[in-house]
Amino acid sequence: MLEDGYLRVARPAGVEVRLHWSVAVGALLSARLRLEPVLWLGFLGVLLTHELGHALAVKSIGASLVGIDFSGVGGSCRWRGSNGLVERAWVAWGGVLAQAVLLGVVLLLCVGLGAGTGPLGAQLRYSFLEVNLAVLAINLLPMAPLDGALAWRLFAALRANDRTLRGTLLGAIWRWARRRRERRSGQGNAEAGHAAADPTSPTGSGPARDAASGPGAALDTPYDRTRGGDHQHAEGYSQATTGDDVEEDGSLGSPEPSAEAQRELDALLRRMRERAERGRGGR
Repeated sequence: MLEDGYLRVARPAGVEVRLHWSVAVGALLSARLRLEPVLWLGFLGVLLTHELGHALAVKSIGASLVGIDFSGVGGSCRWRGSNGLVERAWVAWGGVLAQAVLLGVVLLLCVGLGAGTGPLGAQLRYSFLEVNLAVLAINLLPMAPLDGALAWRLFAALRANDRTLRGTLLGAIWRWARRRRERRSGQGNAEAGHAAADPTSPTGSGPARDAASGPGAALDTPYDRTRGGDHQHAEGYSQATTGDDVEEDGSLGSPEPSAEAQRELDALLRRMRERAERGRGGR
């Protein structure tokens, strides 16, 4: 049953996945209106890469993914949480950046390693290079509901807040690493609680059993505490408006990192430079 032109096909991990009827049109056009199942699958692979890029961008700002909609020119991503212009523009870039990564990997395989020979390889190369590049270029057009309507506004938004793209990305990477460390720490505490609650464990008797906190006791970071309603990102166009729905500590464009964060970033950059110098010295 179609709803607004979409067919609901799955709901993995609570994320609603829908297909728009224009996906079939896009697949036919990518195959030059011919019966070419491999080209159709290649086109779907490009769309999947695009939407995975949006989903990863949503996760990177600490928001909760609600739904993914596929359409003939890419699709849309729905999430709950951060609602600032910088966050929405970053999510808009997620899809085309994922396509750019796919483009680079396929070029490396074809040019550097000589892959993509034979009829099947030629069809996949056409899908992941030419069709991929066409979908990427269309999505960067500065008009709604394409990604370009929001993506190109990212740089002006950063300048307006006296922030740089490099500092913002490094801050996002540091916050992502911090969330991972906190989650691992929380899981370790939960496992220790389970071990204490096990009657067969040497330490599982007495008050220790009552102190078991269970799997839900993982640390609750500010990125996990989102509030507000669902927000629609339709190829760079968001129906959400800025306002009180921005997270208190989980935005991509947060102010300059703290002294502790800066020290960790400096240490990370120093280790990367040392590895690069050792690599050059080994040649």
